[in-house]
Amino acid sequence: MDQDWDALGRRLAAARRGLRPKVSQKELADRLGVSRSTVQAIERGAYQRVTFAVRDYARAVGWTDESIERVLAGGEPDAGPALNAARMGSSPAAGQALPIPLRVEEELREGPVLDTAVMELPGSRSRVVVVVMGPPDADPEEIRRDLQVWRRTEAQFKELDDSDDVNP
Repeated sequence: MDQDWDALGRRLAAARRGLRPKVSQKELADRLGVSRSTVQAIERGAYQRVTFAVRDYARAVGWTDESIERVLAGGEPDAGPALNAARMGSSPAAGQALPIPLRVEEELREGPVLDTAVMELPGSRSRVVVVVMGPPDADPEEIRRDLQVWRRTEAQFKELDDSDDVNP
């Protein structure tokens, strides 16, 4: 199966340029803990294998873990609800720490992010942010099963929003 590494690099670069606030190659490299030349090589399509740096880059621009393989095969990335603001340190204001507990930060460092969702709290203008984390040693089949369970669970959460039983 042919893999289009140049297209992957172009798509990642376009996704980085589309981030708000804007993120330079140097800023992204610093946040990922790699050199700017690594980011440049990824964007040129010079990497001919999926490395941790490539996966981290994709996550930083809000792509799901499956997006890399989809783009390499000629498809579109799956950009779930953006977790990139948390990963890029851009909220609440650029350069400020996010107001999340340390235990949540630690969980975000353990294992792959499988998906994210942002949902309205039923009967409120507040939002719920869900980050679905896979186990650190998950194989692709386990991740696929976990994503199927999450999709069913997410649908149940969304049904709550449609419920008439909620009294604000």
